[in-house]
Amino acid sequence: MMLSNVKTIVAVTLICMLLGCSNTTIDNTNSEEEKRFLAEDANKVALFIVGDERDSFDLEEDAEINNIQSIFNASSLKRAQQKYEFLKLKEEPTYIVFDNKEEIYRTDDYNQLVNFLKNNTGN
Repeated sequence: MMLSNVKTIVAVTLICMLLGCSNTTIDNTNSEEEKRFLAEDANKVALFIVGDERDSFDLEEDAEINNIQSIFNASSLKRAQQKYEFLKLKEEPTYIVFDNKEEIYRTDDYNQLVNFLKNNTGN
């Protein structure tokens, strides 16, 4: 009886994982790896940056932006593509902005990122 329950749980888990892999929106998955990019606070944003080592201090100094909750950096596009395939990364640098539910902006230009953060995130 116990072995049957374990097999059922494993089968259901595998099916859920397969179905989740075909979904590209972060807020509709159960993957903790994907949800880690989201901001926890509805009034803040989180950034994922590939190929640029900037941090929140740079953004605060460059543009007086103070609503960034967290920044995740990946120094290598190849490694980020392998680790975070669901983000469909194509070039570096890449700057991705997340609110507490989903990706809200993506660019390859730092100045465009700053402009977006100044004008669209309640800064």
